[in-house]
Amino acid sequence: MSQRSKDNSNFYPKQLIESEITAHKYAINEYQKDLSYNLFQMANSLKPDINLIKLQPELNLKLRVVLLNFLFKIAIKIKVSTGIYYKAVKLFDRYCSKRIVLKSQAQLVICTALWIAAKVSGGCNHIINSINLPTGNRYIGPSKRARIPKLIEFVQLCGPDCHYDTGMFIQMERHILTTLNWDVTEPSVYNWCFSL
Repeated sequence: MSQRSKDNSNFYPKQLIESEITAHKYAINEYQKDLSYNLFQMANSLKPDINLIKLQPELNLKLRVVLLNFLFKIAIKIKVSTGIYYKAVKLFDRYCSKRIVLKSQAQLVICTALWIAAKVSGGCNHIINSINLPTGNRYIGPSKRARIPKLIEFVQLCGPDCHYDTGMFIQMERHILTTLNWDVTEPSVYNWCFSL
């Protein structure tokens, strides 16, 4: 471990974190009911349509279970937080209620949903993860939140039988985002938990 990472003077001060959180809570307190109502409305409007998912010609319940197990194992291997896994499942379900997903591309779609969820939710959040220090364009910290997976990891974990490459993930990302009208930042239970 380098001398810089041992030096506590580079940490984001705990007192400043607490004052920022207190100021934030004070500022939104007046609008809490409106915010909560709007988040609830947004969550309802972004629900996947189960009836349309049931119309999928190749994606049945048995295959969905296999895909979700596969996605869970991938999420563990690439070290993203559990919340990102659930967001990916929701994105996958929303996409499946709008587009036909062929069995041959199901892994590509669900892994791309995980990649999108990680990018939307991930990154280095210094308020929640206060021990992060920049080291060679990377951040070190105790939290899995800061982990945004690389495309090559998805290519390798899907395996050579799938014949996926990074370009296919980029193209699928564009397709998913276009299908969902770029509306991928949906509220979750954390929005209500952190606002108490």
